[in-house]
Amino acid sequence: GGLAILRNPESAPRTPAMIEMRFPQGGASPLHAHAKIDDTFYVFEGEIVVRYGDDMFVARAGDVVSLTHGVPFTFLVTSEGGARVLMIHDGDSFLSLVEELGTPATEFRLPREGEFNADPETVMRLCEKYETPVMGPPLSEAEAREFLSNAGGQ
Repeated sequence: GGLAILRNPESAPRTPAMIEMRFPQGGASPLHAHAKIDDTFYVFEGEIVVRYGDDMFVARAGDVVSLTHGVPFTFLVTSEGGARVLMIHDGDSFLSLVEELGTPATEFRLPREGEFNADPETVMRLCEKYETPVMGPPLSEAEAREFLSNAGGQ
């Protein structure tokens, strides 16, 4: 689970959609692709190993990552303290997905393990509804560690 903070003021247009995301160490996304929106994010804190199409790379604090729509990607947060990113999208489909799938937080913290977990059927249904089909499992810790080891930590 992660914490999504919607950064668009209520009276502002829905695009560009700005979502601050906080992920714990081990936080990951299944392999998926956005049909119509490019996924751009700025890494405030942490280290994230990303598989984008056939490529893998590491995103760290200060990096900007731009992922083109239609290209499958997944990631895994490898930093001990988790990661904090600001996502910026030119469409609001992912924002709508977060709004429908998420549970409003009553505290500014990451969810505890098992808290606010959506069932896989609901996640899959909503991903299809918002044109973000899931295509496979998340990047595994073993794959990420092997990549980091082979890349010399770069």
